[in-house]
Amino acid sequence: MINPFIYARAFAANEVLHLDFEGANGSTTITDSLGRHSPIAFGSAAISTAWSSAGSSSLLLPSGSNYVQVRATSSTDFIHAGDFSYKCVIKVTSLSSVLVVFINTNATAGGTDGTTNRFNMQVTNTSGLIKVYVGTYMTGTAVTVGVPMTIELKRVGSTVSLIQDGVTTATMTSTTNWGSGYLGIGGNSATVHFNGYIDQF
Repeated sequence: MINPFIYARAFAANEVLHLDFEGANGSTTITDSLGRHSPIAFGSAAISTAWSSAGSSSLLLPSGSNYVQVRATSSTDFIHAGDFSYKCVIKVTSLSSVLVVFINTNATAGGTDGTTNRFNMQVTNTSGLIKVYVGTYMTGTAVTVGVPMTIELKRVGSTVSLIQDGVTTATMTSTTNWGSGYLGIGGNSATVHFNGYIDQF
């Protein structure tokens, strides 16, 4: 995750979260390679060597209340007043329900901003369409079960773009703040979940 996003690829200094999901099969230790945050695995969320887009493993999120929680407890890393970028690779196992790739919402700890727009990226359960919700929906194209897809959500200036496998599939105009202090990868403890693998977040 890059906050703020720098379009000219000079993004290293602004990268605020980097999860490779590397580790032993079944491990619940999730490491931010930047050392800025301490992700926590909940439910049956765990490292899996069954599939990876790079390296030797990824995050396996079985259907149900299984997710990784990251809280920006003392920073504004997940609050986006300007440009930003979220990018990851997903591999969906089933479309039996609405799948949440990630959700950015309020947390109970510091580093939150209740005036910002909470948002999420999800996969519909009927057609597999990728959607971004931030008060309204921005709809991209569909995933295929069992086929990996690279997804990026970014804002440059006032243009928010949804990019799937390198192709821009939807755009919207927004200049308001996005995000808050809580990030749930694969959903959260409520009714929003994922079903499959997430890698290179």
